[in-house]
Amino acid sequence: MDRNDTEKIQFQRMTETPVSHLICTLATPTILTMLITTFYNMADTFFVARLGTGAAGAGIAGYWFAPEIVALFQVEDPQVVTIGAAAFRAQCISLPLQSTIVLANMLFQSTGKAASAVVISSTRQGIYFLPLIIILPHYFQLTGIEFTQAASDLLAFATSLPFLWFFFRDLKLRTAKVPFQEKIVEA
Repeated sequence: MDRNDTEKIQFQRMTETPVSHLICTLATPTILTMLITTFYNMADTFFVARLGTGAAGAGIAGYWFAPEIVALFQVEDPQVVTIGAAAFRAQCISLPLQSTIVLANMLFQSTGKAASAVVISSTRQGIYFLPLIIILPHYFQLTGIEFTQAASDLLAFATSLPFLWFFFRDLKLRTAKVPFQEKIVEA
């Protein structure tokens, strides 16, 4: 079956199938993906929230003992340990930034600001990571690969800050307009 036949069958299916059936068929994968992402984000938020200030300690310990930690997974090749330790250290440096990225994403999801949540969640692994994994190795070879995720985290963190600033500024302005007695009644 060539491409024209496939396109004709697809066109016929899209124009002749009842709309209700078509919507259910086309929406189901998206709905399932959104549910899986929601459960993942809830679990991620739970574990990140439990880290508290221990995340800084974990980052420092990970940075300090990076070669030993990487050697737990690969002892045969010292070059792999060296490369892995550098990448692991870069990730430990960016670890504190990740909590702000996750917090901002969850905040916007839970307050119904879907567009902001999508932008923030897309930055770390998509908008920034994909171009960086192509660009950085071109200029910095192996070091570029080692630092790509940390650089992506830094850019995602920087992107989330204005979103958070505007959100809390608007929240402050809205709560300032509500009289004190109404605040008590609503609580």
